[in-house]
Parts: sequence; structure tokens; C-alpha cells
Amino acid sequence: MKKYFLLLIIGFFALRPMIVSGESSEADVELWNYLQRQSKLSWDIETKKGVVDRADWSLPIETAFVRLARASGQPRFKIQYAVLSDNINFNASAYPGGQFIITNKVLMDLDEFINKETSGKVLDATALSFFREQLIAPIIAHELSHYYNRHMFQILKKHGNLSGEKPETITLSIIKYTQTNELDADCTGYLLLQRAGYNPDLMISMLEMNNAKAQEDIKLKRGINTYISSHPSWHERLAAFKSNRTEWHQWAASMDKAFSDIQLGSNLDKAISVVKTAIEKFPDNIHFYKAYAVGLHKKWLVTVPLSSQRLRGIIDMPSFYDEMVFSDRRTKGAGGIPGNRAYYEAAREAYEYIYMVAHDHPFYSNYALLLSYSPDRVDKDKAWRLAASSHANMKSIQTFNNLAVVLYNDNNKDEAIGILKNLYAMCSSNQDYLIEQVNMKNEKIKAALVEFYDLLRKSQVIDRQYVTADHTPVLNLALALSYENQKDEAKKTAEEYLTKYEAGSSWAEYVAVRTGIPKPETQKKEYIAVNGIKVGTPVATVLSKWGKPSQISNEQNYEVWDYNDFRIKLYIASNEVLQLAIVGAPSPVVNKFGIGSKRNDIEKIIGSHSLVKNSYFLYNKNNIAVEYVQDVAVTIVLFR
Repeated sequence: MKKYFLLLIIGFFALRPMIVSGESSEADVELWNYLQRQSKLSWDIETKKGVVDRADWSLPIETAFVRLARASGQPRFKIQYAVLSDNINFNASAYPGGQFIITNKVLMDLDEFINKETSGKVLDATALSFFREQLIAPIIAHELSHYYNRHMFQILKKHGNLSGEKPETITLSIIKYTQTNELDADCTGYLLLQRAGYNPDLMISMLEMNNAKAQEDIKLKRGINTYISSHPSWHERLAAFKSNRTEWHQWAASMDKAFSDIQLGSNLDKAISVVKTAIEKFPDNIHFYKAYAVGLHKKWLVTVPLSSQRLRGIIDMPSFYDEMVFSDRRTKGAGGIPGNRAYYEAAREAYEYIYMVAHDHPFYSNYALLLSYSPDRVDKDKAWRLAASSHANMKSIQTFNNLAVVLYNDNNKDEAIGILKNLYAMCSSNQDYLIEQVNMKNEKIKAALVEFYDLLRKSQVIDRQYVTADHTPVLNLALALSYENQKDEAKKTAEEYLTKYEAGSSWAEYVAVRTGIPKPETQKKEYIAVNGIKVGTPVATVLSKWGKPSQISNEQNYEVWDYNDFRIKLYIASNEVLQLAIVGAPSPVVNKFGIGSKRNDIEKIIGSHSLVKNSYFLYNKNNIAVEYVQDVAVTIVLFR
């Protein structure tokens, strides 16, 4: 294991203003100091996971760091970098304290690129080092730009705590830069390369290289969405630079967004219009016709009440990827189609036009869903054939679930419920396994679940009907059982869905109403404030309201900020207050009670205590613990 350290003496012409006491408020300076401490802590946690000694890369990496840092005009600072051995899906990362991570994976990828570019020719040490420096420089320039532009500081100052995960598990590495930050780092990195004497178009080459590598992932992982990603699409990033491919990247970025809109069911009119224009430009493009049909399908669904949809189909929609560029029969006299009939017919026509040449089983499964809502017998038979064929050729949760929906819509209800019960058993088993792994402190699975539910919440903000494919069969089983009046089993399944899977979608609200199961509360407590500060208050707000603490110490996973004037200690982690300990007067809690108050008076305000533990009376309704001596409060703790 080896870590690398560089002390850089650089000029004073800054790319961005530094956070220094002469230019910033005392609160800003203290927030910056806090961020430096957290940066060191997070860096230590990441590097303990395993670093690798890439001595063969040290010269090009360190040369690039020195050249870029000297050209930045920023005051000197100690750069600390490590090559992470973990096979993580990112190139590099910057910490606000001047620490940087480069993944061994990206170094291996760059060496592979060099090998291809030179047709396997063995380069001498000087030539190889030069080649490597040209490739790593734009990556380092991008990460240095995050550091110089103080992106992490800006995020913390604006938003405070940025994650819904339990505070003790959060490190700075979990906090993601915004898409705006990423575009800013690209542009600043371009200028930094230019100042350092590199060809600034190396930034464009690096982005092109990453886009080329990303295409296969985008193609295979259907449903990658540009709106809920921490990074803009590669095309959007490349569109920011003038090159001979700028127009292509601008157009491709608009397609990225249109496909993402259709995935999420948002901005559908605009997205459908963009795709329709693409079809006019590429009239033989099957992929665009499929996206057009799915967009129209979702536009129709917006007009259909959940009660009329009955069960939820899983409409598969791929992401836009670069390789996408390289009959008219309608149901006659059919009534009973729910929602907007014109939208339904437009979607149907779009599917019909392309499905024979689509060669895409998830797409056929989508079409089967749409046809299953037609009262026409011919359509229902066609829906069953498409759904069955899709599942026979591509066994997935989507195709199996949709086969059940098609069967249910054709009154083959027992068969449909049988399929959903099989899917339910699989989904439930998977969910139980994940919960067990989290309870067993499997940090990788825990981190993956945190990210998964974060994406789920973001998706449901955009589309209230959004439910993941993995959750849908459990939802559908609860609904189907309720429709068939199997009340007890329906309630049991619905309760499991709402407590173990999700409760934030409009489908969750619908199944709760259908089965009579109360929707779980979000457990968002209204914490009592003390002099304007309460549990959950961001660090930036504390410093703005109370100023610098009298003393800072460490206790387990917390920083303890002691405010002597208030006789209060704040326990800080993950950039917010997790606990307030009031240890003396004057410290009223919203002017109603405080140190010296009698227990009877306190309990008149916040109710009776739940239990007594370790000499503290616990009031769980308000998350307050009080220590009494002769029924007089001597310590009050407000906790999460």
C-alpha cells in the first residue's frame, strides 16, 4: 500500500476566490474548517478499503498535478492522492481537503487505449510516460476544478444534509456533485489545461473516450436516466465545447433527454415531438419508432385512472445510445377503452407500424399491455400471444408480470394470480435477503440500497406513478387479491408492500385505500428548537446563528461542539446536528421548559415519559430525554 504526497508552491492568480477569513464570514470559515476535518476522515475511510502501488504511473500523474496546480494561480496546498484498488465505476474523485482518488481501473483502461493506438508497439519509458500524462491530465484537471471551485462547500452551504441515510453511515464520498458542478468542472478543467500548456482539446478527447466506453453499458443497462444521474450525459458534456462534432452532441443530448422523459413519463408532449422529428430525419430508424410508441402509450396512461388500469404493467424503455442512429389496422367499433381514446389509438398505431420488425421482446411485452385493454377479442388474443412469446424468449420480471396483467385483463384471473404469487415469492425472498445482509452489516449492500432508494425517491418526485420493476409484482398481487375479494390475503400483501418496499407512489396510496391498510407515516418528526437550532439543522445554519463554538472535541463518530454561553453541547455528524445536550441554565426549550423545570410541568407540555433508561426519562414522541434530580431537570437531551 502506498499513498502519494505532493507539496505544490503555486501562484496567486486564482480561478475562483479562496475561502479565507479576510474574504468570508466567520460562519463560512468555520464551515470550511469543518469540511476539512470531514474530508480527512472520509479520505481515511476510503483509502483503508485498499490502495495499489502504481509506481509505473507515478511520474505522469505527479507531473500532471504539478503542471496544472502551478498554472491555476491558487495558493499552495498539499495534494494527497492514492490509486484505489477497488474496481469502482468512476475514474477519479476530489475531496475538499485536497485529497484525490484515482481508480486503478481507469489507469488500466488508459493503458489499454495506448496499446490499441500504438497497435501493440512497445514504447520506450519516455514515450510511454508522455502518452500517459496526456491522457491523465484532463481527468486530473477536472478533479482539481472541483477542488478549486469549492463545489463541495457550495453544496453544503446551500443544502446542509444531502442524504436520507442514517447519519452515522454517511461520509463525504456519498455526497454527489450536481450536474451543474460537473459541467463547471469540465469547462474550468479545459481552461486549466490551456494555462498549463496542454492542448485543451485533451478534455474533449477524454470525454469522447468515456462516451465510447459508456455506450455498451447504456445499451445493456436499459433505463439509465439522465435526470436522476449525478452526472450529465456524455453528449451534454461534449456539447459544451466547440468541435467538429458539437452539433451531433447537441442533437444526441436532446435525444438523451427525450428518452429519459419517456422513461419517467414526464414532459411527454415535448419528448414525443423530439422523437417524431428524429423519425423525420431518420425515417427507417426502428429505435425511434419504438420510443415514439412507448411515449404515446405513456401519454395515454396519464389519462387512465389507476382503478381502470387495475394492475400495473412494466413498460420497458431503453436509454438513447449512439448505435440507434447508425399496417394501419385500428379496432373498429370497440368501446370500453379507458382514458383518452385518441391517445390510445395513436399509441396503438405507432406500435403496429413497427412491431413486426422490432425484434425486441420487452417492446413486444409493452405492446401486449396496450392491446390487453382493448375489448376486441382479436386484440386480446394477439396480446396474449405477444406476452407469452416475449416471456418465452426473454424471461424477466417485466415479461412475466406483463403476462399476468394480460391474462388478468382477459379474465384469466386464477392463472394471473398464480403467476403473481410465483413472482411475489421471488421478490419477497430477494428483499428478505437484502434486509438480512444489511442487518449483518454488509456495507456494500447497504450502500447499494441507500442509492437505490435515493433514485426511487427522485423518480417519484418526477412521476408519482413510478414503481420499480422489482416491486411491481408484489403491488399487483395485493391489488388482484383485493379485486377478487380475498380480503385477508390482500391486506397482508399490501401491508408487506407498504412497509418493506415503498409507500411514496400514487400506486401505494391506491393499494392502501383498496385494502384498507393505513399508509405508513414518513416518520418525519417535528423536533423542538433551542434558540433556533434543532435536530437536523445543517452545520452552516448553526454557524450562521450561533457562531463559532467555544470548543470542539471528538466522541465516537461525532464532533462535539460546546457552546459555553448557552450551556449546550451539539453532537455533529454528516453535516448536521444529531443531538443537543442541554447541561445548564440559561437554556430554555422554546421558552416553555428547560434546566430547573419540574417533571410535572415538563410532562404537562410533552406528555408522559415512555420509559426510564440509564437515569434518563425518555419521551419518544418528541425524542427528548431528561435527567431529573428530585424531580427537577438537570440535563435535557434532544436526539434523532
